Amino acid sequence: MSGAVGRFRVAHSFALLSRLSNWILRGAKLTITEMSVVAQQALQDMVEGQMYLLAQSQRTPWPMLSRTRTNSMEIRTMSVEVSAANELLDLGFIEATSNRTFVVSKPGYQFYQHRQRVRCSA
Repeated sequence: MSGAVGRFRVAHSFALLSRLSNWILRGAKLTITEMSVVAQQALQDMVEGQMYLLAQSQRTPWPMLSRTRTNSMEIRTMSVEVSAANELLDLGFIEATSNRTFVVSKPGYQFYQHRQRVRCSA
């Protein structure tokens, strides 16, 4: 990896391993209070809208683009604050598919599904 994404990964690898190990040890029961509302919304938008993130510099919001193009008029573009993208990356809820594109990871889908079940049962 090169550029901003590579530097970010090196700088935050220990934090990621620590948070993921804590998450696994607690039986994947990450509490919502440990994740910002902005990151929760970004994850929800990525799952429900079948979106991916395009990495930018550390100061520029990351565009969220549709993974499916059924109609060229239906292309949706949103952006995610860098802090929310970094939080999702730290938690392992998004993963790189290239040096600039990120999609929801298996743990990200599992967290989203768990959160939906909790909301439905409440």
